[in-house]
Order: sequence, then structure tokens, then C-alpha cells
Amino acid sequence: MRKTTCIALSLILCSGLFAKSFDDRLREDAAAIGLKSVPKDFVALGASLKERNITLNADAARLGKKLFFDTRFSKSGAISCASCHDDAIPTAIGHAGAANPSHLNTPTVFNTAFASRFFWDGRVDSLEKQAAGPLFAHFEMAGDKRRIEMLITSDVEYTRMFKAAFGAHPNFENMLRAIASYERTLVTRGAYDRFLEGDGAAMSPSAKRGFRIFLERGCGLCHTGRALGGEQMRKFPIRYHKVWSMAGLKLAKNVLKEYDKYAKMKFRSEDSRYDFVLMNLGEEKTKLLSEGFFKHYAKAENNATKGFSCGGCHADKKNLQLSVFPFVNEGGFLGDKNRRYFRTPILRNISKTAPYFHNGSVEKLEDAVKLMGEHQLGVTFDNRQTDDLIAFLKTLDGEIVNYLY
Repeated sequence: MRKTTCIALSLILCSGLFAKSFDDRLREDAAAIGLKSVPKDFVALGASLKERNITLNADAARLGKKLFFDTRFSKSGAISCASCHDDAIPTAIGHAGAANPSHLNTPTVFNTAFASRFFWDGRVDSLEKQAAGPLFAHFEMAGDKRRIEMLITSDVEYTRMFKAAFGAHPNFENMLRAIASYERTLVTRGAYDRFLEGDGAAMSPSAKRGFRIFLERGCGLCHTGRALGGEQMRKFPIRYHKVWSMAGLKLAKNVLKEYDKYAKMKFRSEDSRYDFVLMNLGEEKTKLLSEGFFKHYAKAENNATKGFSCGGCHADKKNLQLSVFPFVNEGGFLGDKNRRYFRTPILRNISKTAPYFHNGSVEKLEDAVKLMGEHQLGVTFDNRQTDDLIAFLKTLDGEIVNYLY
């Protein structure tokens, strides 16, 4: 009995050691690519931002909070900065009910303290510059700089708060600095942070498996830093054409060139055409055609108006750019300089910020995960892998840290 008990106890201790070792390796691999937890207090937050040459000012942040929620800066007097940053809606509604002309999903403002690129096309590199955009955009707040400056300089409370924050009377430049300061305090912490800091129980076994997939597949090389995103510009999608993705453009062209010899030949059925091509091109090349667009291509040769052909996309460069997304690209937005480069989204609170992608066309996180696997990584996540990845992503959910009070 004693021997059995000792063996059981040894197994328990060994399993604990292995679990600890697995956790430690996760933390080490995360640290190796710069993944870090969110600071617990205002001083630590300020120190982390100091690394990016940003000075955090508590008085400026409190002033920024008041400015962020003030609707008077909009032309209608009904819209504030906070109005558009509702993570539950696909696209923001601006002045006079105007929709975003590119049908863009408003990025979350949470955890942007750790971002270095802003807007979907990454066109500005600071929160101060970003804050000015919505104030004046005709489809957002449609504000007027002169009127805004008159409002803040004539407001007694604002005059007091600007003096405390900047030692100066209100002005537009300091207004933007204050809004940015407040936004930098909108930081969340959750189970992921506790796990990185040593709490192995903060993550379930499924979440840990998902974290391992996230690291091994290279997701963390794009979704970097404390926010897990917001720092890089990446092309999306990378793998939109199955033949190209599987084999590379040069080989794909060679395969199609060989196939052209048989494309216009008549066969009793598509199956007999497939068998003939299989016999002549071999299994590997025929597989590329089959998993790419073999049947569509063959149909197009017989009836170009009903099928799909290479020319259906390649005849019109703009049409090709619009058609490469794995969802309807409503609004036609193509990222930085129309090259399909987008700022990598921040993954913190991702399970709470549906819908997904630049135009909010994907409703479910499960679908977003599978699309990223297929079109960015070239892998197909099975149901268990998808569940594990979602379990991990949910550990990135968190509550706003109360830094100011």
C-alpha cells in the first residue's frame, strides 16, 4: 500500500514538474520575441512608455479624459471622441449620420499606449497625430479648429486643467497631447498577464496549447509587444491564390502553360478531362490545378461568360486587388498606398471586439482565426487547434487598469 502511494505521489510530482517546465518554456519563448505583460500601476506604466520616449503626465491624462468625452467639439454638438470607439459596431457613424466612406471598422482605443502605427493604413506614428484626424474629418466629428480653440480657451475649468497639466493656457496642440495622454491610460490586464508573471493557473491547458500554437506558427512575430499588435504593417492576405500559395508563381505558370495544351480539347465529361490531365501531367501538377481552379479554368474555356478564368481577375488590376480578400471588401479599402498593407490589429480584448478585419466583414472569432491560418500562414487549423487558439485569445481579455485614481 505504501509503495503504491509513493508511486502515485511521484507521478503527481513529476507531472507538476513537466507542467512547470512547459509553462516556463512558453514564457521564455514569449519573452524572446518581446511579448510582455501590462504594468500594474501608473509609475510602472510611465516607465514602460519612457522606453518609447513618451512621458506620461497624470494631470494631462485627467484633462484628456474630459476632452475625450466632450461632444461640443463636433459640428453637431452630439459626437465626442468616445462616440466612435464603440468596439461592438462594425463601422462608426459620424456627423449627420455619415458612414465611413471606406466602410472601415474603427480600431479599438484600448492598449494603443503600446502601438506605434495608427489608422488601418498606418499613416501616422503617434496618438497625438491620430487624435486630430477624427476631429476634422467631415464624416466623423466635422469640427473646426478655430471654434474648438475658442471653446477650450473660454472654459474656466479647462483653463484651470490646462494650467495644471502644461503650465500654459489652453491651445490646440496641448489638447491633442492631453487626449493622447488619456488614451495611453486605457490599458487592460487579464489572465495572460498573470500567466507571464508566473501564475500557471491563470491559463487553462487548452489556452496554453493555443499559446504554443500562436508562438510556433509565428503569430507573435506580427502581433508583437505588450498590446500584441499595433506596431507593424503587414500585407493581407498573403496567400489568396491557392495555386500560387502552394507552389509559387513560377511553378504555377509552368503548370498552366503545360495545361494549356489540353485545355481546349473536347472530352465527354470534366472527370474524363481530369483523368487525361492526370495521366499526362502527373499527380503533383494535377493536384495544383485541382486544388487551385482546374474545373473553373476548364469551364471558362468552354463558356467564358459562365465560368472563371485567369483573365476574369487579371484583366483588370483594380478588380484583382478587390477580389483577393477572403470576404467581400465592402468599401474597397486596400490599405497603405493601395498595396494591401494594414496595421496589425491589437489582439488584447479581441474576443470582445467583433466584428473583425478592416471592414468588419467577419462576425465570428472562429472564422477570423481560420482565415488567418489559411491566408497568412498557409495552414488549416483543425477544430481542436482552433478551440485552443480561441482559448488563448480569450486570456487576452481584461479590465481597464485604474491608473489615475
